Amino acid sequence: MMALPDKTRTHCKAAEFANTLQEVHQMVRANLEAAAGKYKKTVDKKRRHVEFNVGDFVWVFLTKDKDCFSVGGYNKLSARKIGPWK
Repeated sequence: MMALPDKTRTHCKAAEFANTLQEVHQMVRANLEAAAGKYKKTVDKKRRHVEFNVGDFVWVFLTKDKDCFSVGGYNKLSARKIGPWK
């Protein structure tokens, strides 16, 4: 059998549009990363690093996630802090 010729051609305007769109996506990604970095830098100013040793007592804050509460065990008006725990 004879192989068919490759007839994939693109219009010059279509290729230019695709390249322009890729450049726009790269600029948007760079701007989003810069904004996220700026936000992280601002938030990290108020954050403090705390290390715990084995046996230290800590307060436990439970959230609404399904991993922390059993089914039907979450009441938004109940106490959110449980502790101290080792």
